[in-house]
Amino acid sequence: MVTEDFNSRRVVKTVHSFGVNVTQNDSDVVFSFESALDRKSIGRYQFFIFFLCFICLVFDGYDAYAMAYVAPLLRVDLALNHSSIGQAFSASLVGMFVGAIVLSPIADILGRRKVTVAALLVSGLSMLASAKAQIFGELFIARALTGFGLGVILPNALSICAEFAPSKRRFLTVMLVSLGMSAGGAIGGPVAALLISSSGWRGVFVAGGLASIMVAFCMAFWMPESLNFLIRREGNLSTSAQRIAVKVFGPGIAASLTPFSAPASTKGAPFLELFAHRRTLQTLCIWAIAFCNLLCLYLLASWLPILCQEAGLGYRDAALATSVMQIGGLAGVLLLGSLARRTNPKLVLLVGYVIGAAAIYAVVPTLHMGIGPLAVATFVAGTSIIGGQAGIQAVGLDLYPQAVHSTGMGWALGVGRLGSVCGPILAGELMMRGLSTQSVVNLGAIAALIGGISTGFLFLLDIRLRRNQRVTTVTENNQRAMIRTHT
Repeated sequence: MVTEDFNSRRVVKTVHSFGVNVTQNDSDVVFSFESALDRKSIGRYQFFIFFLCFICLVFDGYDAYAMAYVAPLLRVDLALNHSSIGQAFSASLVGMFVGAIVLSPIADILGRRKVTVAALLVSGLSMLASAKAQIFGELFIARALTGFGLGVILPNALSICAEFAPSKRRFLTVMLVSLGMSAGGAIGGPVAALLISSSGWRGVFVAGGLASIMVAFCMAFWMPESLNFLIRREGNLSTSAQRIAVKVFGPGIAASLTPFSAPASTKGAPFLELFAHRRTLQTLCIWAIAFCNLLCLYLLASWLPILCQEAGLGYRDAALATSVMQIGGLAGVLLLGSLARRTNPKLVLLVGYVIGAAAIYAVVPTLHMGIGPLAVATFVAGTSIIGGQAGIQAVGLDLYPQAVHSTGMGWALGVGRLGSVCGPILAGELMMRGLSTQSVVNLGAIAALIGGISTGFLFLLDIRLRRNQRVTTVTENNQRAMIRTHT
């Protein structure tokens, strides 16, 4: 709430977090922590937090795509058919869905750092268990547990990142940090090729498991907890939050940091907040986009190596084509993030999904043209689909209040995981029923188009919201002018 005395020009703001007292027009103005971030450049400690989140997502991406890189060899070693491979792919995706739906909301209650560290440990240990699998059942359980941990990491890491980013750079910062997922997937191809040649497919899982455990310990020692969570839990005298705020603003401003009352918590279940304040349509649109996006992504990422092998390409070419898609995702995040600063991010996502649908359709014809044309098709598909995934996360974090960031993104990614589960399973079943490869890949292209349509609805809702806000602003200005006239 803001109260204004137009005669003295004194502005008093009621805030619910740490603030900074500054002098402006001979009056003390108290800025919220978010406002204080907007008034300073990004500091070294903030860059360090973003780097930790990025590294966390690198190994998250490696673990998520490890199964795709070893699938051709694992299928032979464990004697699995197309249907079993599809179920093995989807085991981790089901785990991601459960983890995102169950544990992400808990992070808003127990703390995002603690839950993220626990998720990294679970995924790392289960990756080691995957390396020991001798039969399909053991592999299925290990991959499901891996997914359970992975489903928690992404929404919580990005929520922490968004909280420490200035509002004007939040969209771009979240998209850049989310590059870690694509970087992990891109690095995974060459790393998997080296490990397979020396240690077999089991070495890919061992390396990922050990790396995830190492990152978990780094996060436990160096990653700060969410400031909003600390203030809600410890109240206005939170020493932990004070220490973090000092690191963000530096010792020179430390004396000006003043604790205020804890942030207002949401009423009732955090889940209900996703539909409050006329956010129902926006939430449903984000869920639809996330579902279609991950269906496309995991259908391609899971089955592309096998499709390449069955088309006569060698294992190295199959791994290269999959890695190029992840590299395209890196380029897509940078391109879409740059364009989103100049125009409406939702319009950028809409165009990206249309282009992505055409690129996915072109994958099968290029399978028989050699690795060059295929790499171009997978690169463009990765640019649109993986880049679009990062855009969804940034748009979602901007939609929901910080108190339910993990809940909002956890549910969006959880619904998206349903798409990631459906994609590989449907592809495997369709191939078992004798449908052509083009028909299977068309499933991903259709999903991309539906994602684009949903983004279009979100874009139209955004236009209507902005128009209503302009009308409200004009009305408020007219009322203030009338008050000045009468006083």
